[in-house]
Amino acid sequence: MMRIALCIAQEHDARLVALALLVCLVGSSATIQLFGRIKSASGKSRLGWVLLAAVATGTMVWATHFVAMMAFRAHAPVVLDPLLTLLSLLAAIGLAVPGLATAATCK
Repeated sequence: MMRIALCIAQEHDARLVALALLVCLVGSSATIQLFGRIKSASGKSRLGWVLLAAVATGTMVWATHFVAMMAFRAHAPVVLDPLLTLLSLLAAIGLAVPGLATAATCK
């Protein structure tokens, strides 16, 4: 545990780590609010809420990870491929759909 704390303290920009934490907290709060809407909806309305919650969840996970990775002080140049970056966002959103839909059916 101490090794992880030292890594974060010594090899990361604290402002970006704090921003990643803020993104995670705000996104998680939005996801919880939207999940409540899923539980109370039915039919096509429910699907709409699942999709909206998946966009919020996937974007939050992706943005938190992206900002946290940008906080890392790499000792080499970092180049991001825009297409792969977009695909990773779409993957996060797409993978959130079945998780939210499954969780919403549990009682």
